[in-house]
Formats: sequence, structure tokens, C-alpha cells
Amino acid sequence: TRAVGSAGAANSEAPHTSVTAVTTVTTAGGDGTGSVGMVDAASIVGPSFLRDSDGLTIVTITASHDAEIARIIRANLVSFHLDIPGTAYFDPELDHLSAFYGSRADRRYFVVTDHSGRALGGAGLAEVAGTTDTAELQKLYLSDDAKGHRMGYALIERIEAFASAHGYRQLYVETHHRMAAANHIYLRSGFHRLAGPLAGSVHGGAMDLFYMKDVMMS
Repeated sequence: TRAVGSAGAANSEAPHTSVTAVTTVTTAGGDGTGSVGMVDAASIVGPSFLRDSDGLTIVTITASHDAEIARIIRANLVSFHLDIPGTAYFDPELDHLSAFYGSRADRRYFVVTDHSGRALGGAGLAEVAGTTDTAELQKLYLSDDAKGHRMGYALIERIEAFASAHGYRQLYVETHHRMAAANHIYLRSGFHRLAGPLAGSVHGGAMDLFYMKDVMMS
């Protein structure tokens, strides 16, 4: 299992190549039916999901995903020797992410699933305390089975679209110097380095690299 993002990185994520331009999107209609078309992922928010040519989808987290997502996150933190206080490993919400991210309309956690519906990783965002226009990109991790599909980049794009649609102007993320690929992904995705953590961060000082990106659409 490998990590991508806020406390981990996909060791072999391919460079970003405009995933949204060729993304198939399935949206549920009011009667439960779906429609499929090629659209810009930035225009899609809510429970819609992205599907790639190998059957991987991005869906909103449900309680059925909680246990596997928690396992993936913990396994990745162990692999980076970051199963320490101040990381998601000891997050009291980790085993119930669907409840945490579902408790406010401006929070969301997206899950990558395979053709059988098995969770392969995900990423979320939530408000930063003390701000009204900044969200934190959180818990971006993928299992080995999701590698090679640019899903780390796709998740970031999904988070950016959701953040913009819900009034956030900036995305903040914390990571660690051990996650070289995570830092590469953030820089390739347009994040810029900060000198230190953002005020309101509550991660106990375990992370040592910090990034920000403007996401508000005109």
C-alpha cells in the first residue's frame, strides 16, 4: 500500500496530463437513472463520480468505505514511519470519516473505487479553523491497486472543484519531507510552498512541509 498527498505520496504517479479533459462522468438523475458524458470535472460537484477507462471511479464516501479507507491510511503511515501522534494515524475521526465529512455541507471526502466497489483510497477537504475562505486538503492516500491511473491528480482536481463551488478561495495542505512524490504532485498541481504552517492548523507539528493553492473560479 502506498500513500499520496497530505501525509504520503504515490511513488509512481504519472505527471498530470489534463485528466479532466477526457473524463467520463456519470451523474445520478432524480429517478435514480444515470447519464454519461464527457465534461470538465471542475463543473461537477456533489455525489457525481468520475470513471476512468479501467473501471476506477471517484465517489463520495459512505459508511461502507470507512473501514478500508482507515486501513489504507494507517498502513501508509506505518510504511513512512509516521504512525506517530500528530498525524492521521491517531485521528479520532479516522474510523468514521463518512460521518465527519458528512456533518457539514462544505466538507467532503472522495473515494477511489474499482469495478467491484472496493475502496482503493481517497482524499478529503474540510474548513481551516479561523478562516472563512480556506479549506485543507486532507488524507490523500491510495493503495497499490490504484497506481498508474493518475488518480492522485484526479482526486486533487475533484477537491479543487468542490472547494471552489462551496466558496473556498484557497486550498492548504501539510505533508512531510519523507514523501518526495507527494511534494512533486503538489508542485505539479500548482501548489506553492509556504514558510510554515497556516494559523489554525491542528496537526501537532508532525508535518514539516506546507503548501497553498488558489482555487476560486472567476
